[in-house]
Amino acid sequence: MPILSLLSGPKFHDAAFIIPWLAPVPLFFLLWAAFNRILLAMERSRLIGGLTLAAALLNLVLNILLVPHFQERGSALAMVLTMACLMTVTGVAVRAWLWIDWRGLMGRRLAILFLAVWFGLWVVRLYLGSHPFFCLLAGGLWSVATIVLLGLVRREDLAVLTPSTEPVAMATEEA
Repeated sequence: MPILSLLSGPKFHDAAFIIPWLAPVPLFFLLWAAFNRILLAMERSRLIGGLTLAAALLNLVLNILLVPHFQERGSALAMVLTMACLMTVTGVAVRAWLWIDWRGLMGRRLAILFLAVWFGLWVVRLYLGSHPFFCLLAGGLWSVATIVLLGLVRREDLAVLTPSTEPVAMATEEA
C-alpha cells in the first residue's frame, strides 16, 4: 500500500486495494506469452487457439461464481486463477521443466530470499509505514542487499548487461 499511495494519485486510492490481488498476473502473462512463442515455433497454433478459448470460458465461469460473493476481489481472483491455469497448461505443452537449469536456480537460496524479503518488508512497513517514499527506498535496499548476500547475483551474471570490448567479427559473403 505505501508503494501504491506513492505511485498513484488520490483519486485512485479507492481502487488500490485490488492491485495486490492482481500482482501475479504480469508474471503469468509473460510466461504464457513465452510458452506461446515456443508453441508457434513447434507449429501448434491450433493448441494455442483452443487453450485461449478454454481460458476465456474458464474466466467467465469463475467470474459468475466468484463476483457475487467477493465483488472486485472475486473478479481479480478469477483473472489470477485463469492466467495461472493458462500458463501452467501451456508450460506443460512445451515441457518447460526440461528447459530449466535446476541447479542454477538455487532453490534453497530462493526460499531463504523469499522469507528474508518478506520479513524485511514487514519490519520496514512496521516502522516506516506512514512514510511511503522511505518505505519504498528501505524495502528496495533490503531486497537488493539480501539478493547480493545470498549470492543469487554474481559479477558474471551482470557481465552480460555491459557492452563487450572485444571486436565483433564481421561476416562476409562469398561470391
